[in-house]
Amino acid sequence: MATVQRLGGQTGGQPSGYNNDDNSGRNQTYDFKTYTQVAGVPAAIALIPTEGDTTVVVNLTGALALTTGVGTSTTPPYVGDRMKCIFLPDGTNRTVTPGSGFTLTASTIVCTASKRASIDFVFNGTDWQETARSITV
Repeated sequence: MATVQRLGGQTGGQPSGYNNDDNSGRNQTYDFKTYTQVAGVPAAIALIPTEGDTTVVVNLTGALALTTGVGTSTTPPYVGDRMKCIFLPDGTNRTVTPGSGFTLTASTIVCTASKRASIDFVFNGTDWQETARSITV
């Protein structure tokens, strides 16, 4: 698990190791992933975010166990990286159970039939901390 920021380094005359003060977003990296469960098959998905801002969309057809990578001291994710998970259940209520790599305010995410659920995370150097959730959107 990297304990440094993705955009650290020398900027504006600051010595190496200071936070990058460029807030234009031009240095940010993005990724978009989509997963679809096979109907009737209990699934487990291991998310491996490697960019600074990752959006994951999961089409749910059953219960889901979710894990995520926390990298190493020199590989992503980096402190401050963000991940948004959007869950799209079919016509039945579905339960998502996040496991290793996540710290959440509740142990499961219950998605209402035919509604969207989203949950946002930020990486703190050890695991992905929940920052927001919206169920039945």
